Amino acid sequence: MPYIWTEKQVAVEKTELIITYFSEEKTAYLKGKGVLHLFWNKESSLLQEIWRYKDKNYGIKRLQNGGGKHRTVLIDFDSLNADLQDILKDPRKVANPLDLYFKIDGDAYTYYSGFRRLGSTLTKDEKENYLINASVMKAAIKLEEVRIQERIKLKGSLRTTTVDGVVIPGVLQSLLQDVIDFQTTLTIKHKEKEHTLPTGEKQFKKVLNECKENLYYPLIKDPEGKRNNNARRVCEQTEMILNGLFKNQLHKPTPTEVARNYDAFLNGYAEVYNQDTGELYDP
Repeated sequence: MPYIWTEKQVAVEKTELIITYFSEEKTAYLKGKGVLHLFWNKESSLLQEIWRYKDKNYGIKRLQNGGGKHRTVLIDFDSLNADLQDILKDPRKVANPLDLYFKIDGDAYTYYSGFRRLGSTLTKDEKENYLINASVMKAAIKLEEVRIQERIKLKGSLRTTTVDGVVIPGVLQSLLQDVIDFQTTLTIKHKEKEHTLPTGEKQFKKVLNECKENLYYPLIKDPEGKRNNNARRVCEQTEMILNGLFKNQLHKPTPTEVARNYDAFLNGYAEVYNQDTGELYDP
């Protein structure tokens, strides 16, 4: 996100402008909005354009050269074209309807501090992340209610419609865009970390509906620790199989012997029995 670099200048990091740095989700989103062509395909293209305009009083300009472990190329936000500025959002002109309803949710802090996953508390980063996500989602739910009532009052559609050739986003679509754009408000005005709420319409709708029933729980990734449990079960079973393969061997097997014997088991050339149940393992 663009940020205020000096009193009169706003900086944009190169990773915000070069497609190769984008996630698949972000690329798909920008492509869907029809604005992907405004960005640069690779770093060399961006640097070439900066060089082309460096001595002119117009065109893209660099605020800082790259190089070194902690230095990256910074671009002057005001030197970008107007369409690109609209997409990136000027932090000096933050205006988002979510801001009317946003505040850090103290109840969320209490909930995530007391939550246990397989008996263990969430990490500090997890708690901070979920606190921000819950606070933004709580604001989004309130804004959605207001927006629905406004549409009903004006006898407008809650879904995306086209009127006289102009596309009017539905309540869900407009709400999602506000949530995406709220990243700038979070970092500039509230000095908070960015949220990690879904930016895809289908997934956002799913999480939004779940949070209306229970605001905090749906935002936790793998709340029951199933992924860790599955990984642990696989490791324990693999260990039992390996022990069975080498139980009669007096010397410690080499990595090559382990691989060879395990392959033999997987291909049906070696049988291994569960030492507790006597059951023959199925490769």
